[in-house]
Amino acid sequence: MHGRDLFQKKVSFRPDSMDEINAENDYHPVTMTIGGTVYGVGCGNDWEDIFLISACYGSLWSFLVAFFALLLKGAVDSDEKNTLLYMYLTFGVIYVILVGLGVYTGQMQKDELAKKKAKMGLDADAALPVDDDE
Repeated sequence: MHGRDLFQKKVSFRPDSMDEINAENDYHPVTMTIGGTVYGVGCGNDWEDIFLISACYGSLWSFLVAFFALLLKGAVDSDEKNTLLYMYLTFGVIYVILVGLGVYTGQMQKDELAKKKAKMGLDADAALPVDDDE
């Protein structure tokens, strides 16, 4: 390999579909074939991604259950004012609000993308063109 080959610009890969992206990256989403029709099972994820996502959700919910169980144990053992029980309620309400905000901001992003596509005259399923300046 010569020194000039190190600085040679690589050809840009411009995929037209997710199938081309998956083939380029050797990525195999989980699918199921029924009656000749192929259905996506894992929302476009492979088995490793499905396991990682499930492990993350499992860890999150395990932490929340353990934390709330600890607060409930403290509330049972504490004074008559149940300060820890009110903390339990406060953390629960804050968690529900944060999840709601996450869902709401995700929907805002989808709506913004749909407006951008409509402004460009594209279908809702069409991909946005790639801007080389970015």
